[in-house]
Amino acid sequence: MDAAPLAGVRAVVHAVPSHPDNGPSNAVTRGLGYREDGMEPMLSGAGTVEVTRLVLRREDWWSRRRADTALSGLEACRDLFGA
Repeated sequence: MDAAPLAGVRAVVHAVPSHPDNGPSNAVTRGLGYREDGMEPMLSGAGTVEVTRLVLRREDWWSRRRADTALSGLEACRDLFGA
């Protein structure tokens, strides 16, 4: 799980879709501090399903981040993130 999308760039929010059939991954995402922020349709192999949008806000990530979190290789792709 990419828990550091807010660390090396100036992002304010990181959003991810949470598929209802992926309980273990959803639990990890929520454990990292992501919170529910509505529903949205997502095309899958079974057709269109409603997924929960989870968001991690910068202030939530900073309040929960671990000291051993590291971000490497960002400089080579910083332009892709608009940073």
